[in-house]
Amino acid sequence: MAGFYGLESTTYRDLLYGTMLASGGEAANSLAINVVGTVDDFVLLMNQKADDLGLKDTHFTNVEGFHDDDQYTTAYDMALLLDYALQNNHFRAIFTSPYFTTSQTLDHPDGVWLESTVLSKIPLEETVDFEIIGGKSGTTYEAGQCWAVLGTKNGKEYISIVMGAPLEDINHPSYSQLNDTITIFNQID
Repeated sequence: MAGFYGLESTTYRDLLYGTMLASGGEAANSLAINVVGTVDDFVLLMNQKADDLGLKDTHFTNVEGFHDDDQYTTAYDMALLLDYALQNNHFRAIFTSPYFTTSQTLDHPDGVWLESTVLSKIPLEETVDFEIIGGKSGTTYEAGQCWAVLGTKNGKEYISIVMGAPLEDINHPSYSQLNDTITIFNQID
């Protein structure tokens, strides 16, 4: 949850930040409904875009990323999708934001403070030779700890997708996907 309330009026921009930074399911659902009318119709668009992009091993059933036996993807397909999305400067700005405060509403007169679930976890002392500049996390018991990141090293940008990092307690994650990401970036020459 990003922290929005039911029937709270907010902007698409706020919902996009809520979806990306805080993994807000309520924000993702609200976007889907407001864009095409229903979550199911939005999922159809998601699968159509996956087909258009040639994501042969991806099928979506919901917008929040909740587990469903019929929803699946691969690290390769997620890398292709992220590479495509990063070409959009609006997406890139959201994806690489460490934090954001939403517009003021009656329910949240100071706005809602959102923090990147990826960038807030990166220990700077362990990223001496590279920088993680953006990311999106996703965690379920079935999928494990997953995230997609954009980083820079030696003046080049790299996408790293980590999926299936072990998860024992969703309320106290180990962040082993972080260790995998650090290992990957340390091995880049």
